[in-house]
Amino acid sequence: MAEADLVQQALNNMPRELLMALVLRELCEYAYAQIADYQGVSVPVAKSRIARGRQLSRLP
Repeated sequence: MAEADLVQQALNNMPRELLMALVLRELCEYAYAQIADYQGVSVPVAKSRIARGRQLSRLP
């Protein structure tokens, strides 16, 4: 399986709240506070979601 396919599969299987937090941070360059406000959570929860999203998006 190609690397692009593995990345796509990882993103497709990621929980939506983690994917959204990761996209807002990495692609849209939102601040943690903006992400927290957008998702209706605290800043520590937003940071945790981003960290978990990063872990899940890494290839083996």
